[in-house]
Amino acid sequence: MTTPAPPPPPHTTPPTDLKEAMVNRPQPAQPTSAAPGAGPTAGLTGAVYGYLNKQDYRPGQALPAGLIAHRLRVKSADVNRALKELATAGVVVHQPNGPHGNAFYLPTGKRWVT
Repeated sequence: MTTPAPPPPPHTTPPTDLKEAMVNRPQPAQPTSAAPGAGPTAGLTGAVYGYLNKQDYRPGQALPAGLIAHRLRVKSADVNRALKELATAGVVVHQPNGPHGNAFYLPTGKRWVT
């Protein structure tokens, strides 16, 4: 006696309703404030820290907040907030009169620890 073939997988159709499409779309990382003592590993701050670790930025180089925001699919203002938290933790530095203007920079003489 043969066993019946399993049923085919359910066919998914694209949503026809815009509201349904918006509800079910993938969501980008959301900014969150780090809890006291959490360091640069909480929420978007942690995502920015991880992104910087994976890139080939050199000491003294300006960190492009707009590009980082684009890559992480978040707002530039949120990345700037995360960079400010990383500056408070000593991971990056903020130089209002830096070589590329008012920006966050990777400190000179420091190496990333992953």
